[in-house]
Amino acid sequence: MNVWRTKMFHNVISKILFIVGLLSICLSVYVYQTNAELGTFIGLWVPTMLILSHGSPWNNRNKS
Repeated sequence: MNVWRTKMFHNVISKILFIVGLLSICLSVYVYQTNAELGTFIGLWVPTMLILSHGSPWNNRNKS
């Protein structure tokens, strides 16, 4: 893979992880209302998703 395709691939993966992290916040709050243990478990994945996505992928400072 050339450099351009690699950067594009990482940009797409970062956006997907960021969106999944945000959706996970809403899902964990919803599930926590019925099952506190499961809601907490889902909520533990939020920081992982956001760290793997390197913050907001739409932030212009992240572009090189």
